[in-house]
Amino acid sequence: HTLLEEIVSVDGHDNLVEPDAIRLHEIVVAIDGDDLFEECVLGLPGCGEAEPCPLHEHWTDERGRIEEMFRDTTLAEVPDVRLAPLIEGAGDSRSDLET
Repeated sequence: HTLLEEIVSVDGHDNLVEPDAIRLHEIVVAIDGDDLFEECVLGLPGCGEAEPCPLHEHWTDERGRIEEMFRDTTLAEVPDVRLAPLIEGAGDSRSDLET
């Protein structure tokens, strides 16, 4: 999979893939690889069913849930939290200016 795909429309214009077509899993794998979904949470080499680390059993369950959530969630479903304080603060500053 590629994270960004170019789609040429009928009229010849380039279009980017819509956010609802991009899964969070694709973003994580494109940027960091799939280590989050396959490696030991403590980063211990050789951790696995044969030689589990102290958190192996718990991490295996959680890792599966996290991977499922990332596969099921699209970019469109994630709010842009960076803008929220600015938007919320903008309403307050306007009322201050009016008084």
